Amino acid sequence: MARYALIVGIETYNSQYLQDLSKSVIDAKDFAQILEDYGNCPRNHITLLSGQVTGDELIQALKTFLSEQAKNQDAIIYFSGHGILEKQQDPLTDEVSQKGYLAASDCQLSKKENQWVVKDNAIPLESITKLINHTELSSLIIILDACHGGALIQEINHSFNIFQNNTTYYFIAACQSYEDSWARKSKRHSEFTGALIEALSQDKADDDGIVTIGQAFEQASKRLETGRQEPTFMGKGSRLPLVKYSVTSLLKTVSKSAQIPDNDLEILQPYLEQIDRPILTWAMMEGVSAYALNHWLALDEALSIVVIFICEEAQKRMI
Repeated sequence: MARYALIVGIETYNSQYLQDLSKSVIDAKDFAQILEDYGNCPRNHITLLSGQVTGDELIQALKTFLSEQAKNQDAIIYFSGHGILEKQQDPLTDEVSQKGYLAASDCQLSKKENQWVVKDNAIPLESITKLINHTELSSLIIILDACHGGALIQEINHSFNIFQNNTTYYFIAACQSYEDSWARKSKRHSEFTGALIEALSQDKADDDGIVTIGQAFEQASKRLETGRQEPTFMGKGSRLPLVKYSVTSLLKTVSKSAQIPDNDLEILQPYLEQIDRPILTWAMMEGVSAYALNHWLALDEALSIVVIFICEEAQKRMI
């Protein structure tokens, strides 16, 4: 099944209430590159909107992507930019409702009693869920790195009916509906997207070279556990790979029955519990003896990462 992606990183905003963002374009471009390199998503299947994106451009891109480009295919939507939460109080019951939006560059806002009032060029999350309800997709992943992104999950709970069929859907927001999504000047990416990209790296892949959307979310969330935002997740359906790396035949073909004398293992013994399979694969490619790698794999099926020093010391011992 072909995979298509709509990647949006909005950096420039015209409203006096919305400051320009320094990480959104980098976030979007780097995530798009990962999908192109390892996400089974060719460059001509990726629609990238970055920098200044108007409301009309964003609306048209969403319509075209969901209704035409990704129809009956696997689809990914990623958004990095401002999110807005508009609160309204019922004058009769005093009940407070809230509505989430994705802000385009020309979004117009005003304030009323310290609350946002959206005037124009912001896309209601409710409208996005309604559009999805009328599309035909094989699978869908939506990732929002925007303030109040968790409002999407709330909208899905209220108005999303597509879970009634067998299609696979996953929705990730960088923070809860009442939280902001943060970035630090010292880092290349925003906090959440940086954690997500790290979670998609090759050393986080399983034995088949795969990182699923669920695994990526879990790893990214762990990195943000002590931070100022709490990512949120909702999904349904089959195990859905987000990236897949090539796996060296070493782990598939070598025999684990090979044994070596105990005295040859003395120098390796202190490090056995710190070795990661990708490191072992690399070590094999660098010429470390196969029988030593076989022994390591036989001793521990769930090995963790180690420095290259292990391989260097192993090679010295085997010379």
